[in-house]
Amino acid sequence: DTAVFASLLTQTRQHQHGGCETCHLCIGQLQEAVALYEGPFLAEFFLKDSFAFDEWALLKRDQLGRMALAALHTVAEHYRLRGDFPQMEQMARRQIEIYPFQESAHRQVMVALIGQEQQAAALAHYRQFGQMLAAELGASPEWKTSALCAQIQMDQFTRLVQSPNDDWRTTAFDGRQPTLACVATNARNPEGHFLVLVCPIGTGNTWLALQSATQSGDSVQDRACFVLLAEVASAE
Repeated sequence: DTAVFASLLTQTRQHQHGGCETCHLCIGQLQEAVALYEGPFLAEFFLKDSFAFDEWALLKRDQLGRMALAALHTVAEHYRLRGDFPQMEQMARRQIEIYPFQESAHRQVMVALIGQEQQAAALAHYRQFGQMLAAELGASPEWKTSALCAQIQMDQFTRLVQSPNDDWRTTAFDGRQPTLACVATNARNPEGHFLVLVCPIGTGNTWLALQSATQSGDSVQDRACFVLLAEVASAE
């Protein structure tokens, strides 16, 4: 199982595409891989008086766990793009089962709950996570998690989980590939700190931004966020 799991993830890394989240072949392989992951590697297997084995098993356990977390995160994002929020929530909660402090997974749970029109549940999840962090680590949620909570409280997040129909990947950007390629290329520029798209509302540029972030790959992993500036009250 471990060999097949690692092989499937290697194939997705080597596949030429803009992003795993929108590649049906890679998503299928990731789904097959995460189905094999049933818990920590050799969790209840020990060798007497063998420090070398214990050290190897611990490192291998951590490595495979991180690989599973990354795969589940990608599959959850795939379901978000498809608008399948129950499945997104399931993938996010599996990450939390593996590592309860995986903050990006808690954000995915909150987004999935909002996608299912469960605002109260999303806010309750944030509070419970904050209480766990305080009790276990003496820490507070990351600013991204707190900002997401604030968006939910102000009812500004619903629009961000709206998903187009299933054909959006092949139809939404007809004739706009040069623009998409230009934005994605600039997003990958290591000299850049942020990229701003200024455009009229209602021209499809929200999805241009999201798709560009997806196609930018690992260079912007965990750094891409969407902020709508249309409703700001002042330049500051």
